[in-house]
Amino acid sequence: FDVEGIDAAQKLSLLSAIAFGQKPDEKDVLTRGIKDVSAMDFEFAKGFDAVIRLIARAEKTQAQGAASEIVQSVEPCLVRKSAALSRINGVTNAVQIETDMVDVMLQGPGAGGEATASAVLADISDLSRFVSSGMQKSPYVFAQAVSELYAAQGAAELMPSQWYIRLNLKDAPGSMAKVTSILADHDVSIEEAVQRGPQNGEEHRPVVFITHKCEKSAIKSALEALEAIDVIAKDVNYMPLISP
Repeated sequence: FDVEGIDAAQKLSLLSAIAFGQKPDEKDVLTRGIKDVSAMDFEFAKGFDAVIRLIARAEKTQAQGAASEIVQSVEPCLVRKSAALSRINGVTNAVQIETDMVDVMLQGPGAGGEATASAVLADISDLSRFVSSGMQKSPYVFAQAVSELYAAQGAAELMPSQWYIRLNLKDAPGSMAKVTSILADHDVSIEEAVQRGPQNGEEHRPVVFITHKCEKSAIKSALEALEAIDVIAKDVNYMPLISP
């Protein structure tokens, strides 16, 4: 559950109910775990003065002339060390709340005997109040009655973001030109690129791009096009970039 991001998706669905009144359902969370993150990604992250964290995000979006939607996702992210989330380590969990006026971060232990016992006791306390009320009125776990929570409305996207893209490029003339051309064709603009030489006689070399802000759909369609050409090895990874 941890590696595949399922645990984080379940937690996010509960937080979305509290924050936005959306009915909890982990199927509404776009979930991608950490199994595709390699040791190479961690090395590249250091070069960008960043770390890698599994981040669960819920955003309230509103397209022009359309009703607001809650978009939920779980995926590994490249987090700049200047961002508060980069300093969350070990079993510590953090919830960062961003508003138009001020940002707030709450953090505490997310695993272990004492943390689990505290959560269990809180649930028992809620159930006790429910039973003592004659089981006529359930506690407002989500700040409102469960019957008032609403189901997800659609499949909107997260807000545009910068992206980290790592691929293995064939060490041959014209390979980089093919890649940058495909990225441009899909409206993905490059801010920074890092390329390493092939090692131990390998035919491919690792290349990392940091993009300007763009939609996730643009990144995914660009990667699909890249994986179809013969100068790219199949080991491709991408992550949103989170800065302060």
